Amino acid sequence: MPDEPRVPDDPRAEPAPFVLGAVTLDCADPPGLADFYARLLGWSTLFRTDEYTSISDGRATLCFARVAGHEAAPWPDSPAQPKRAHLDLFVRDVEAATAAAVALGATLPGHQPGASPDWPGHPPWATLLDPEGHPFCLLLPPELHPTDAPHVQPGWSS
Repeated sequence: MPDEPRVPDDPRAEPAPFVLGAVTLDCADPPGLADFYARLLGWSTLFRTDEYTSISDGRATLCFARVAGHEAAPWPDSPAQPKRAHLDLFVRDVEAATAAAVALGATLPGHQPGASPDWPGHPPWATLLDPEGHPFCLLLPPELHPTDAPHVQPGWSS
């Protein structure tokens, strides 16, 4: 990780004041959920206890923290308990990746907002739920579908 991160594509930028270190998901079973994502992403475990587990590919880190009585927000959203966050995962084949995620323990809910996206030029994507009910989306990387959709602008690294 660079010592002084810069704003992408702007060599004149001053060092950024913040660098994302990791994303942490609250859950009931940190080691179990970490195992699911490690298998899904092909990542390795960095740290593992019953209370907190982290995985990484050497560039990004996902952490899982135990929260007593944790219950996932319902999918689709409920006014009483809206979803809080979800992961977007780039894949080269949404259908094949969906099948692989389900084989690892994810579920494919009936509500699929990406089946017919209302963003011009945006191809369909799939929304799944991890074993504890957190939603995550599987979508093509931007170079496989040039689009103005703001949430898919980071590049794919192979």
